Amino acid sequence: MNAKDSKLSKYQPAGKMAAKGSDQPKRNHSEVSNDSINDSTSIKLQLETMELTLTGLREELKQMLKKDDIENLITNTVSKIISEMEKRNEEFLTKIQQNIQTELENKLLKITEHSIKEKNQ
Repeated sequence: MNAKDSKLSKYQPAGKMAAKGSDQPKRNHSEVSNDSINDSTSIKLQLETMELTLTGLREELKQMLKKDDIENLITNTVSKIISEMEKRNEEFLTKIQQNIQTELENKLLKITEHSIKEKNQ
């Protein structure tokens, strides 16, 4: 019996390592290393995918209107509409005032002419 055989249990068949706590044999260094590389590659791919997703979300967020932007847009729009309405109303009232003034002037002129005619008769 050589040194290698002395590490094996008498119940363990030759060529197989004794499993600690399970029926599966221990993995050798190459298997552990390969699994570690595969796990690292998988994690790296997941992180790259997450980074791309976050970059896309950041770009979309930059293009979205923020609450303050919407409030400013609404305030400016309403202010412009009100200003335009006030301008139109003022123009309308000015026209009405001019019409009334012209009408009153014409009536006053007729009354004055009529009064002058009556005095002369």
